[in-house]
Amino acid sequence: MESNEAVWLTASQVTRRFGISQMSLWRWLHDPRLQFPAPVQIRERNYWRLDEIVEWERAAATRSAGHRIRV
Repeated sequence: MESNEAVWLTASQVTRRFGISQMSLWRWLHDPRLQFPAPVQIRERNYWRLDEIVEWERAAATRSAGHRIRV
């Protein structure tokens, strides 16, 4: 596999990655505050680019760290 080739995740892979249900994934997609990456739909199936998921995880971690109470 070439380094510029995109890796795609199915909905099942995304839910396993985060330990969430299909319904939670649906909620994440419909909550604009989360800014979860939109899927690409192919023949009525959703696929996410792994690099977009990783970028979202990093951004979410950064936002979360900014909201921690500092002692």
